[in-house]
Amino acid sequence: MIDRASRQVRPHFTPRGVIAPAHLEKFTQCACLLLERGTHLRRIEELLVGHFPLDGIRHLRGGPSAWMMGTQELRVHLSGDADFNPLRPEGPAAIGHVAIDVIDHRWPDAMGDRQQYPELFHAWQSGCFGPLTYPGNLQRAVQQAWGFPEAYSRVQRHCAVVRLRAAWTGEPTLQQRDPLTELRLITDIACVLLREMPEALCYFNPAGEVLMDPATFYEHVERACGDLAFPLQLFVHPRALVYPEQWGLLDVVGMGQFGAIDHEVVFPADRFAVREAMGLAWSAAMESASEPMATPAAANAVALPAPRPGPGSGLWHAVHRPLGAAQPPRAVIRWSAASGRPIPDFLTARIPDDPSPHFSARIKPIIELDPGPELLILMEDE
Repeated sequence: MIDRASRQVRPHFTPRGVIAPAHLEKFTQCACLLLERGTHLRRIEELLVGHFPLDGIRHLRGGPSAWMMGTQELRVHLSGDADFNPLRPEGPAAIGHVAIDVIDHRWPDAMGDRQQYPELFHAWQSGCFGPLTYPGNLQRAVQQAWGFPEAYSRVQRHCAVVRLRAAWTGEPTLQQRDPLTELRLITDIACVLLREMPEALCYFNPAGEVLMDPATFYEHVERACGDLAFPLQLFVHPRALVYPEQWGLLDVVGMGQFGAIDHEVVFPADRFAVREAMGLAWSAAMESASEPMATPAAANAVALPAPRPGPGSGLWHAVHRPLGAAQPPRAVIRWSAASGRPIPDFLTARIPDDPSPHFSARIKPIIELDPGPELLILMEDE
């Protein structure tokens, strides 16, 4: 259920046939598989058994809008205490798991309106679709899905979603829950499901606005395994926008999943190479991952990086910004170089929210997007 006063999700679990009292479950990560047709959670359990220590299917108590919260979930524990009982007061203060569920609905990209769709709005605001999920995540992921020309058509075909969400009982600190451990387990589960489910159209990470087909997903995983590295491209995405006045904006979105801050670069697009500017944004974001924030509210306390070389001959300087120029809303570190031209006013404010109530009625392929006065999309070969 939803505690409307605090807007927290308080689901009722039915472990082993016993109705448990409400307790706080905090979602900390979310990744999804978009499906061409619906499936049953029992089938997913059969695919995962033998690969992971499963805790059985749990039935959740819900009302008419229960699909948003989930009606059933399958758990894979993050901690070693698979016998944790929320009824036992002497249990650990915080226990983590990955909750797997299936929603037989399209991804609700608009995330509801407070007045017209209050249940969906509160489910989104309570973090049921991921703690860093915002309206328009999927639409922007389609627009920036470089190297995935079928992104739009595959998204249009999906009618169900498998959610993989890291969740905790209690209030874990960033150090206690270890985002890398959460994301590694989510990646491992996604690997099995993408291999065994032909109806899986694509992988979608809403916080990083990452959208990719299963083959590309596996390429990143195999490359990371070969290099003994972490497949950051599954969770973090570089984006490129250019404005009519020939100013470019590049940013990296998704670092909040690691407790780090996103970075953006603004530059005159007729003076600096896009690829070089993107390299600056990407390398700066990767360095920030080594200095995670205690909470998102601590973004302004993150130490500013020192000026560094970048595109051109001069140094690039960083400043804190409480809101990035592009959606989703989050604090960023902005990089810019002395170019002799002042940064235009429209880059000092956020791109406005898309007012459309339904994603599926408004999304169009990139090639058909009308740039209008807002932005033009930079293709990968620019």
